Amino acid sequence: MTCKGICIRYKAQKPVGTGRYASGQRRCQICEIFINWEGLWCPCCGYRLRTKPRNLKYKAKLRARVEADAASVRAQTIEVPQVALVAATSSDFVKTTLETAVSEGWTKTKTIEELRKSEEHITIKTARELTKEAFEAKNAPIETPAKVAATSSDFVKTTLETAVSEGWTKTKTIEELRKSEEHITIKTARELTKEAFEAKNAPIETPAKIAATSSDFVKTTLETAVSEGWTKTKTIKELRKSEEYITIKTARDLVKVAFETKSEPIAIKA
Repeated sequence: MTCKGICIRYKAQKPVGTGRYASGQRRCQICEIFINWEGLWCPCCGYRLRTKPRNLKYKAKLRARVEADAASVRAQTIEVPQVALVAATSSDFVKTTLETAVSEGWTKTKTIEELRKSEEHITIKTARELTKEAFEAKNAPIETPAKVAATSSDFVKTTLETAVSEGWTKTKTIEELRKSEEHITIKTARELTKEAFEAKNAPIETPAKIAATSSDFVKTTLETAVSEGWTKTKTIKELRKSEEYITIKTARDLVKVAFETKSEPIAIKA
């Protein structure tokens, strides 16, 4: 285990009026530095971080300080409730940091580290609570219609039609639907995708023109071509292998009819 220089990013400044360990700082013996880090292991060298001093004298000081802080909290006659969300009195830095963390998908650890850089000298406990509340507000369920209305989902219709015609996976289709300005939830996107793919995989009705005059081989070939996305050239070649000795012109006509049926717009339920 050696220092890679990463620890410099998390270097902690010596606090005023309190000890390093008491303020939540941790020390790496390999990098020989105090850092602001929530984990148990150094992000630089991977060595276990020290959270308490080794010297008995400083251990006693730390214990006394913790007990004094606990006593002062119990001695308070007025309970000050923790802010449910970021209060109006919080700095713009705190509000902006939390909004950025939620919108860009930061981890809770990173968010806490950024909050601790505030000039307000936010404690780890307060930073954790603010982060927890911000992330819980982000993850609160948003009520949306079970289906996207047909009048407001041109993007959805186009996406589903493209997904079916080009053979996208369900995962890719859901990701594309989530890019809609309608803020579609994952659940709704999954339902729409499932519906579209079930419609795609439904038995294909052979056009009357084909059914009336064609053999089972021709019908099966055309259904397979449409469902598996064969090219027209490949489909014509397969039809020519029939024992009926189909001409190129007839094969082209049959393929044209089958592919026109495939290309009809997909009806999305309202």
